Amino acid sequence: MLNLAIITSFLSKTKDRFHEYNEPLDLDGKFKLLSEIEGYSGVEIVHPYEVNDAKETKAALAKYNLGVAAVNVNVKAEPEFRNGGGPGCSGQLLVTPDVLGLYDNFTPSFAKQYQNFGEVMIETFKQYRAEVLSGEFPGEKHSYKMSDEVLEAIVKEFG
Repeated sequence: MLNLAIITSFLSKTKDRFHEYNEPLDLDGKFKLLSEIEGYSGVEIVHPYEVNDAKETKAALAKYNLGVAAVNVNVKAEPEFRNGGGPGCSGQLLVTPDVLGLYDNFTPSFAKQYQNFGEVMIETFKQYRAEVLSGEFPGEKHSYKMSDEVLEAIVKEFG
């Protein structure tokens, strides 16, 4: 079972818009680096951007005792690296907003929506707006005041 996984593209990132970091690593180098990080046992590989040869990739994964958590498929993947999920996997890559139900117009078929926080958020903001407009919020209970001593010190200091 995979404990933690990382997207291979993020390993040994060499530059962003502002900085150069280090020498780029090939896929074997990235797997080696990942195998040295405590607690990580898997990767999300990017096909075909990084992974073009299924046999070479499988050999490198075995060499460093790593599993595949997910495959980011930009084009057509080899049969043994097709993206998917279900009861046969130890975990499934899910996007937080999908799981929490933050969007009401689409939930991917592979995601289970555990809550409907999108609706809860909408109702919360409606209630907040209504209470602000009516003057109910903020009230004394949700207010704080500056002490007279602090106010006097500010007036004395800044006039």
